Amino acid sequence: MMQYIRERATSKFAKFLFLGIIISFFGFGGSGFFNSINDSTVAKVNGEKIPTGVLSNAYTNYLQNNGGVLPEGVDAKTVKTQVLNSLIQEMVIAQAAEKMGIVASDDEIRTAIKSLTFLHNAEGQFDPNLYQVYLQQQGLTPAQWEENLRQQLTLQLLVSAIGNSVIITEANLEDFAKVDRENRDLAIITLPLEQFAKDVAVTDEMIATYYEQNKAKYLTEPRVKLAYVTLPEVNTDNVTVSEEEITERVLALKAKQQDNETRSANHLIIQFSTEAEKEAAVSTLNKLYDELTNGSLTFDDAKAQITALSDGLFYETGVVKKSANMQSVDEALFAMAKDEQYAKPVMSENAVHLIHLLTVNDGSDVADDSMIDDAKAALLKEKKEALTSDNVQRFQEVAEKNSDTLDLVAQEFNVEPTMTDWLNMTSKAGELADANTFQVVSQEMVLTGGKNSEAYHTDNQDIRIVRVEAYEDARPLTLDEAKDDIQETLTAIETLKKGDAMIVAMNEQLKAGQSLDEVTTAQNLDAVNFDDVEIRTIVATAQENPQLIEPLIKGFEAQKTTPATLNTFATNGTLFAVMVKDIKPGSLSGYSADEQAQLKERLKSDMAQAETILFIQGLYEQSKIETYQVPFLAE
Repeated sequence: MMQYIRERATSKFAKFLFLGIIISFFGFGGSGFFNSINDSTVAKVNGEKIPTGVLSNAYTNYLQNNGGVLPEGVDAKTVKTQVLNSLIQEMVIAQAAEKMGIVASDDEIRTAIKSLTFLHNAEGQFDPNLYQVYLQQQGLTPAQWEENLRQQLTLQLLVSAIGNSVIITEANLEDFAKVDRENRDLAIITLPLEQFAKDVAVTDEMIATYYEQNKAKYLTEPRVKLAYVTLPEVNTDNVTVSEEEITERVLALKAKQQDNETRSANHLIIQFSTEAEKEAAVSTLNKLYDELTNGSLTFDDAKAQITALSDGLFYETGVVKKSANMQSVDEALFAMAKDEQYAKPVMSENAVHLIHLLTVNDGSDVADDSMIDDAKAALLKEKKEALTSDNVQRFQEVAEKNSDTLDLVAQEFNVEPTMTDWLNMTSKAGELADANTFQVVSQEMVLTGGKNSEAYHTDNQDIRIVRVEAYEDARPLTLDEAKDDIQETLTAIETLKKGDAMIVAMNEQLKAGQSLDEVTTAQNLDAVNFDDVEIRTIVATAQENPQLIEPLIKGFEAQKTTPATLNTFATNGTLFAVMVKDIKPGSLSGYSADEQAQLKERLKSDMAQAETILFIQGLYEQSKIETYQVPFLAE
């Protein structure tokens, strides 16, 4: 079957296959409702309809799964088309699975649902109530959602079946190893092109011709001159707080601490289920209370007695916060005086508790001096922040009243506007290196409207108002303005030609039978030889000459020729010539047993993916697919 598909694969498949999207595969968004919505048809796959409503739902699901960003215009049409293609793909595969008798069983559906973590409770167990809430949120019945899930699992079973059919043979592994562990003998010549510059003559005629042919490449950068005012820091040195304000704040802090009081305690507990058991529990704990309070019994001894009982417990409360809706046991805990160690036994719903108070945190341990200092510091901070906030507000209000002039804003705050020289908007030079300033200046009203900006924070949190004093858009450079750049470009082109010509001549000499050493010596060049290099060891091989990493990589891209020739490429003003002197295929014997196992799994995964793509491609070739231009696609 796979051979049949490979032979019939064509580019038609590329119009529909978007493996990276497959909305309903992962979002439960599509094919389960193909036959349940009665509206206009957006596509047909072998006569089976895809309603526009299905496409709309899948599109909505796609947007939700990708951050909820709503595309517009051409982008929206592109996404809708991709979503439609994924639905077509799903239907093609679903139809094939049905014909092949592959379908997910009821047990597999139940297992899949119970494995969904968002339907698990706090104990990690499947919660039927969460399942019902989820279905209500989706507006689906259990039958609808489970049938849709069945189709998703069926598609996955089909893909898995294709992948599991892949067999990796020893010959496959050997073929891969030949390339993966191949090693080469390479020679590299480094030829700085600047050595040819003295022999290059770039004439005015050459510059003029190049300019006429490449005018569109030579433009000025858009630039601006700015004026701005930075809000000076307000003087808060004279801010003070009164004794009355401090006293009021201290009282408020104490009240708040009392309201937020926390306590911790240990409980000795006896559980009961009958009235007689309750009376016995009360009697036992009253006796222990008396012995604990008169000092004849330690708490550890009392704990040992209670925990020895079949219905006795020891419990640590941890930190308990005082609140309006406390249980009776917590009410008893907070009713205790701070210096009390034990409370008389108290009832809960089915147990009697003897409370041992451990800690009380109501702020009373904080010294008054410390609280006064904290209150004063907080009041000063609040007043200074309020003063600063008022200053910022006034800055904005003055700016709004004087949007046509920066001078009046500056005078109001007794500062001078800062003026810049021309700033390049492409390279974001000077003040434009500040991201917020660049964003504000780039706004059309600031850039060309002749108005002040609103007050904004710079990257370092200064507060600033800016205006554009002058603006020049990009324009074509004149020949004189572009001359130096063109001179440099043409020089680089001509030096590269001379370097290439030298390598061409050297290759002719190699072809005539001269050795590489003879050829390089004649040109006063050196060739660096690398023997037994593997692609995976290139970085280590070039550790002392990192600039040779790229030439070594190129050496593995080049073919071996007889006689061997120099292959060239240029980068950063240097021409490299690489010769492949010998190629030795790798062998599977070079892999350890673990590496061979990993290699086998890797090849199986890669081949399974390729077989799946070919399988789907073949399905497309054998399917009749029709799409229609419905209003939803054009919106």
